[in-house]
Amino acid sequence: MTTGKCFSAIMVLLLMLPGTARTETSAKEVIEQVMHAYGGAETVGKIRTVCAKGKIVAYAFNAAGTYSYCVAKDRKLRVDIDYGSFVERRVLNGQRAFVRQGDGSTQILTGGMNYLSVVYQYEQLSLPGALLNHADRIRYDGHERHGDRQVEVLSMDFDGSLPIKIYVDAASGRIVKTSCAFRMGKTQMVLSSDFYDFKAVGKTIFPFRFVNYAGGEKIAETSILEYEPNSSPAKDTFLIPETDSTP
Repeated sequence: MTTGKCFSAIMVLLLMLPGTARTETSAKEVIEQVMHAYGGAETVGKIRTVCAKGKIVAYAFNAAGTYSYCVAKDRKLRVDIDYGSFVERRVLNGQRAFVRQGDGSTQILTGGMNYLSVVYQYEQLSLPGALLNHADRIRYDGHERHGDRQVEVLSMDFDGSLPIKIYVDAASGRIVKTSCAFRMGKTQMVLSSDFYDFKAVGKTIFPFRFVNYAGGEKIAETSILEYEPNSSPAKDTFLIPETDSTP
């Protein structure tokens, strides 16, 4: 048998082996699976705002309280947490963020790690709509194990933010985890969230419990009691003061 014929025969045998003819998964295929799980692309595309109310337990400083957020298209987010003895507020509107910390100090941010953490929270809470609206900015990063399930991993990267990884349950198409790596000098900190207890709300689904981690350590757990898709937030919901009022 000539060298050419031998090579051809080997190629035929390889193509007949199980799995060798399987095409590589694409970001588009994973996004389509996500859309199906969340009620279809048309349903997801019609959601312009989401407001939610619930409870939070902060293991990082042993506190519990009420939690609420509103997220809207065009990079708008507001998060309010009331622990009783102190409150926290985060607002993102376009390229500016407002942060009120537990000690009462406030900051207006346009960059830095605190700003990027608010942006990460917006990107996380704007899913799955962000996958539909920015499909051209999504990359497929392969698959891995997350707990007892296989997940397909997507990367979402926008200007003015850090890349966020999105972990999609390969069986159900649900988004079960997000993560983002923050670098502070020579140290890298990974923030991540796991999502549980998916329930139907209208024609779509939402997670009613999510757990937040920093560097692999569990720092908070949030239980959502009520979701309001396409509600009409008050006009000042995403308002940011004009000047920094930090003492």
